[in-house]
Amino acid sequence: MNAPVQIDAAAHQPKARGPAAALKRAIAETQSKDELFLLMANRTRAVAGGQQVFVFMGAPSPRIVAVSGMPNINRQSPLVQDFERLIALLFNSGELAQVRKFGLGAASANVAPNLQTYPFANLLWTPLLGGNGKPVGGVLHAALERWSGPRAEFLASAAIACGEKLAEFSPPPESWLQRLKATWRGNRKKAVALAALLAVLCLCMPTSMSVSAPFKVVSQNHLIVSAPVEGVIEAILVRPGETVKQGQTLARFTDAARRNEVAIAQREVDLSQAVFRRASQLSFEDNEGRRQLATSLADVAIKQARLQLAHEQSSRATVKAEKAGIAIFSDEKALMGRPFSIGERIMDIADPRSIEFEIALDIGDSIALEKGARTRLFPDSSPLISQAARLTQLSYEAEPDAYGRLSYRLVAMPEDGGKPTLKLGTGGTAKIYGRTVPMAFYLFRRPVTAMRQWLGV
Repeated sequence: MNAPVQIDAAAHQPKARGPAAALKRAIAETQSKDELFLLMANRTRAVAGGQQVFVFMGAPSPRIVAVSGMPNINRQSPLVQDFERLIALLFNSGELAQVRKFGLGAASANVAPNLQTYPFANLLWTPLLGGNGKPVGGVLHAALERWSGPRAEFLASAAIACGEKLAEFSPPPESWLQRLKATWRGNRKKAVALAALLAVLCLCMPTSMSVSAPFKVVSQNHLIVSAPVEGVIEAILVRPGETVKQGQTLARFTDAARRNEVAIAQREVDLSQAVFRRASQLSFEDNEGRRQLATSLADVAIKQARLQLAHEQSSRATVKAEKAGIAIFSDEKALMGRPFSIGERIMDIADPRSIEFEIALDIGDSIALEKGARTRLFPDSSPLISQAARLTQLSYEAEPDAYGRLSYRLVAMPEDGGKPTLKLGTGGTAKIYGRTVPMAFYLFRRPVTAMRQWLGV
């Protein structure tokens, strides 16, 4: 490898004219590091010649941040990876601390064998110096012909100007945190004692015990619509979430058998009335007709009662809304064609103006809660919007939820009777705040509970 090139930067800066002066002015006018790197990769090649320019940054393993003629860097490119490996080796060995010319063949024989076929084998390295005078990167110029002295001096002068501009973009050499570390570096015992004291103070700070649980918006006043008869639903006449009026038909059961019962009961009434009329006519002629008159009249009353019962059962096949509200059920197709028994739940009719929040608190997350505990609700549909609420009901014991997990059922109401902003059926996460406890209890409650259960204490 060739000897380093000695460059007197101060001798060249004031004499820069023409393209050199224009390049330095362009460097001074850059507004960002990326703009500066692209300028060094493309403008220096246009002025000083050469076939390809690579800009490296970062110590002790510089990485390519700009390549001439390329807007972006492909990190998967074998050429980029081989050059980064080669420059990192030379940079760490201290051979690139100043301007240096070297040939690619001798330098890359054992590091990146693939670079043996790289056509531009004559390289010139110009380091970029940081504020402490040490190189933080550099510019690698590749060419077919050897680099002459004037061109090397020009590129070294441009690298010095680039390093000075780069220092303007760099952060301050030392932050307040670094100064604090330097202050306490000489006395580690005092630093450890201060850290321990701060940790104890933090653990003793009071904080509200809190727990998170899923919630769902339900109606406070809702009506359960159940099956009035046994049978199969023939049609659902409303859709989930539809607003219904009082007396509106909701569903209709298959009532072919009930219609037949009405027809049969009507025939029996007609027959009993005919027998009664015949007995009435005979009662004027003989005693036998008078004896049959009371029996026929009683039979007519029985048959009419059966007819009225058949009409009532037939009318129950049509389910109507007893109050206005919103129809809540999962899917109309899942209800149609399904056999129902008397009293089985079909749907709910909820009042959207009167809502409450139903919270399922997992038994493993239970904490000491009381009525009136502060609650904050975060719906999944609008996580940036929250609703304040207060607990109004707490279940005494845990019960299996829809997924088979034991959980406590909690009910919360909007705080201070505020107007609810969430719709029925909205779900999300509720954060429930309990009593005030030390931070240590809040942080170590679960580990202590698990250890106690494991030890059986």
